[in-house]
Amino acid sequence: VHLIFERQIREGKPLTITHPAMTRRFISGEEAADFILYALTFGKNKDIFVADKKPEKVVSLAENMIKTSGKELEIEIIGTRPGEKLEEENYERNDLTTTNLEYLSLLTKKPFSKNEINRSKESLLSKPGFTLLKELESL
Repeated sequence: VHLIFERQIREGKPLTITHPAMTRRFISGEEAADFILYALTFGKNKDIFVADKKPEKVVSLAENMIKTSGKELEIEIIGTRPGEKLEEENYERNDLTTTNLEYLSLLTKKPFSKNEINRSKESLLSKPGFTLLKELESL
């Protein structure tokens, strides 16, 4: 998102967001690299690591970047895509084990059983505009 906003600012275009209530957990490029190296070094088969940060509104990031740029740009709401969530999954504290990296936790409760995966497939396939059947079949 950050890179897209930087390009839009550079080009003097409106910053596009899908929904004003959309939130995400943002991490820096350096944090992402650290997370990947940590997971490759200490992760075991099927481990799931999550960025354990407070979610932030995407619109707030856009507003801050516009303000910092000194330009007068608009924010354009373009609408969510099929299946896109307004918020990322939240996990209970007891479902996470901390690592020695700040903001990186190991998910100890595996989020998907075979039944949950099958229910998710059925739900996605029933939504208009969902066309990734071949990718779903491989799950």
